[in-house]
Amino acid sequence: MSKRLVGTCLTIVGLVCLAGVHAMRPPSGFMEALMMLGQGKQTFIREPLYQILLAGSALMSLGGIVLIVSGSAGERDAA
Repeated sequence: MSKRLVGTCLTIVGLVCLAGVHAMRPPSGFMEALMMLGQGKQTFIREPLYQILLAGSALMSLGGIVLIVSGSAGERDAA
């Protein structure tokens, strides 16, 4: 597989994971916790795991972007 295809896949998966992790964020205060209860949202990811997953998905997306750029630069140099 080419670098651009792998980079595109990594970027898409990383962005989907980023959105999913952000949707499960923990409440930041008492009022936000009450708002979450009012909306019926009872599940969330605890704080240290939330930050680890958020950073991991951001790094995955960034790595995909780097692969896309390096793959397109390599194809341009070969042509």
